[in-house]
Amino acid sequence: MKHFDYVILGAGLGGLSAAACLSRQGHRVAVLEQHYLPGGCCHTFTYGDYAFCADVHYIYQCGPGETVDRFLTYIDKSVPFNSLDPNCIDRIITPEADFCIPLGWENLRDRLLSTFPDEAQAINQYCNQIKRLHQEIVALGEDVHWYNSKWSDWLKLPKYWHLFSRRLQTLQDLFGLSPTHREKTRWK
Repeated sequence: MKHFDYVILGAGLGGLSAAACLSRQGHRVAVLEQHYLPGGCCHTFTYGDYAFCADVHYIYQCGPGETVDRFLTYIDKSVPFNSLDPNCIDRIITPEADFCIPLGWENLRDRLLSTFPDEAQAINQYCNQIKRLHQEIVALGEDVHWYNSKWSDWLKLPKYWHLFSRRLQTLQDLFGLSPTHREKTRWK
């Protein structure tokens, strides 16, 4: 019978990442998965006549020295990444607008402001808040080295608890409805 230091339940990205880190640190690790494929939600599945691509669509922080690159370097792996079109990393089509989301905070802000000029105040609040949260999450990743943590790293977490304070709120809760939607939902 084999003996393991750790047993990881689930071969999704989190389970596989944890197993890779523990293995890198010299531990014997077993990964158990109930599905016939590893990867969790990161593979295609069928339901009746339909196929669903549930793969990861975007990964950021993959550049040299960034979070994903540091993790892959730590586990001694090299993965090539393709960059998305910086002018349109995603596209949203609604009856009111056909909107391409550009890469970069200020590019996004500029495009939102030019597309929805009547909503400048909410757009600026939103962009400022998201940019601030992103900077703090990056700082958290630099402060606490998840993949090779020490107890002293975990003691740094309380200063980041505020990042989770709004996790159950919607954008409407935080910034209100747009003027267009306020008009549509007004009681008649």
